[in-house]
Amino acid sequence: MPSSRPRVSCTGPVTLWLGVILLVALSAGCEHQSTRPNLLLLSIDTLRADHLGCYGYDRNTSPTLDRLAARSVLYSNAWAPAPSTLPSHVAMLSGQHPYALGITSYSSSLPTSVPMLAEALSGAGYQTVALVDSSSAGMLGGEHGFARGFDQYRHAPHESSSAYRYDMSSSVDSALSWLASRDQARPFFMLLHTKSVHTAPADPVLLARSTAPYDKPEPFGNRFLPGEQRQFDWTDEHSNAGVRYLMSLNERIAAGRFDSAEFSEAKLQELIDLYDGGIYYVDLQLQRLLEGLEGLGLAGDTIIIVTADHGEAFLEHHLFLHKEPVDETLGVPLIVYDPRRSEGAVVSRPVTLMDIPAAILSMAGVPAPASMTGRRLPGLGGSEIHEPVESSEPEFSYYHFEQDGLYEAYSLAQGPWRLLHHRLAHWGEFRTELYARATGLTEAQLVVDRPETARQMLGQLLESMDMASGVEPESIELDGETLEQLRALGYLK
Repeated sequence: MPSSRPRVSCTGPVTLWLGVILLVALSAGCEHQSTRPNLLLLSIDTLRADHLGCYGYDRNTSPTLDRLAARSVLYSNAWAPAPSTLPSHVAMLSGQHPYALGITSYSSSLPTSVPMLAEALSGAGYQTVALVDSSSAGMLGGEHGFARGFDQYRHAPHESSSAYRYDMSSSVDSALSWLASRDQARPFFMLLHTKSVHTAPADPVLLARSTAPYDKPEPFGNRFLPGEQRQFDWTDEHSNAGVRYLMSLNERIAAGRFDSAEFSEAKLQELIDLYDGGIYYVDLQLQRLLEGLEGLGLAGDTIIIVTADHGEAFLEHHLFLHKEPVDETLGVPLIVYDPRRSEGAVVSRPVTLMDIPAAILSMAGVPAPASMTGRRLPGLGGSEIHEPVESSEPEFSYYHFEQDGLYEAYSLAQGPWRLLHHRLAHWGEFRTELYARATGLTEAQLVVDRPETARQMLGQLLESMDMASGVEPESIELDGETLEQLRALGYLK
C-alpha cells in the first residue's frame, strides 16, 4: 500500500467495517482490471474504402468484413493524411499529423519525444504486440520509432510455410499462436498489418510464377477476372514486370511521354480485377482470424478496429499506385467493432487516422497524452451520428518524399471541394486544380469556374504547409537491403 495512505487506529467492529469497505474497493479495482477490453487494430495496406461492399461497392470483395461492419460503427468519411504507409501509420499510432512531425523522407523517423499509442497502453498494464509486413527499416519498421511501447514488434516474413513474404495467412497464423500463449490475466493490444492487398513485391519468387502487379495465391487472385484467366501481359519492352511495370508507366507519365489511349479500358479493368482479388483474399484471412478469436474464447471481450493507411489509384487523375493525395488514395475504411455494443451504426462526420489513438485509449479507459491532436471518434457511445460533409474542418494531406523526383503534391479537402496543388517532373512548376469531390462511387470532377473558391483554399493550404516550419526531422540510415525492398515494392526507382 502507498505510504501516504492514512493509518487507522480503530479496533473492533469499526476496524472490521473498514476492512469490508477496503475489500470491496479492491475487488472493484480487480474487476475493472479484468474487464478492460482487448484491442486489435488491423491495418490493411492499400485498401480503398470504396472497393468494399459495406461502403457501397457492387462486387462481392468483402463478405466477412461486410458482416462485421453491420455490427460495428462504420465511418463513411474516414481519411488518411497521406497516400503512403510511413506517414499514415505515424498518424494512426501517434495521433499527430505526420507532416507536422517532419515525415518527408523514406528515412524519416518519429521524434523520440512523441508519445505513442502502445506506450500509453503498455503503461496501463496492457500486453502489446505488433506483427507488421515490413522489414525493420521498411515503411512500418520498428527502426522508424514504431516499436516504442510494444513488448514484441515482429517484422515479416512471419513464421509460415508460405512462399509469399507479405502473406496475411502467415500473419494470422502468428497472431493466433501469440494469442494462445499470452498472459491471460492481462488485456492485450495487437497491431496486425498486412500488405496482401498491396502490389506484389517484384521478387524472384513471385516473378518466376507470374508478372501481374497485384498477385495473390490462386484461385483468389484471379477470382474477378472473366473466366478467371488473364488476358494481358504485364511486362514492357524493358522487362519491367509486376509493380515495376506500373512504376515505369508512372515514370513515363511524369516525363510527359505517356498517352492514356495506350492503356485500354479492358486492360485497366483487368488491373482493377486483380486488385479486387487481393481484397477478397484478405477477407478470407480475416474470417480465419475472427474464427480463431472465437475458438480462443476472446470474441466477447475484444474490440476490433479495421482500417487502412491509404487507397490506390487507377488513372482517375494522372497516376497509378498511391502518390496523388486525392479521394481515391486518401479515402480509407474505418470500422470499430465492440462486442459490448448491441447494434451497428453509420457515422458520416469526417474523421481521420489521427483520431484512432484517442478513440482506442478512451475505450480502454486510459488517458490520452495531451500531444495527441486527433479527436475521439464520434458515435462510439451508442448513438448514430450524421453530419453533412460541408460542415467539416479542412483536412490537409500531402505526398512529399525527398527520394521521389517524379511527383510532389499537397491537397486540402473541405466540404464538397478538394484542392490539389501538385507537380509532375515535366511540369516543373506547381499546378493547382479544384475538384468537386466524389460522392459514392462517382468520380471527382475538375472545376474551372470557381476561381474564388480555389484562391481561398490555396491560401489555407499554403498556411498548412507551414506546420512543418522549424521542425528538426529525425531519420534513420537505410541500408542496401532496405533500399532493395523499397524498390521491390515500388517506392524507389
